[in-house]
Amino acid sequence: MAVKHHDPIGRYVTIEVDGQQYKVFYLSNGKGTPLVCQHTAGCHNHQWRGLLEDDEITQTFQDMANQTQLIILSGGKKNISLPQNIIVISY
Repeated sequence: MAVKHHDPIGRYVTIEVDGQQYKVFYLSNGKGTPLVCQHTAGCHNHQWRGLLEDDEITQTFQDMANQTQLIILSGGKKNISLPQNIIVISY
């Protein structure tokens, strides 16, 4: 049996917003300018797998695809201000 590991790594992070803590799962790969890949309701962060494994993209960007259901189920949608050097794309 052959096993191949892929470059994207899954991690949990705790984010505090307005005194409330949210545990969020995300996939990450690459280095450089952060590129946050945001999915919409009914989707999953794995839909960004092609982007997370694209060598040309990950040489320039640190791709991160979070799992938003955890935020929504943990107390509702929050508007979070991100630093200007982070790029957010949504599908």
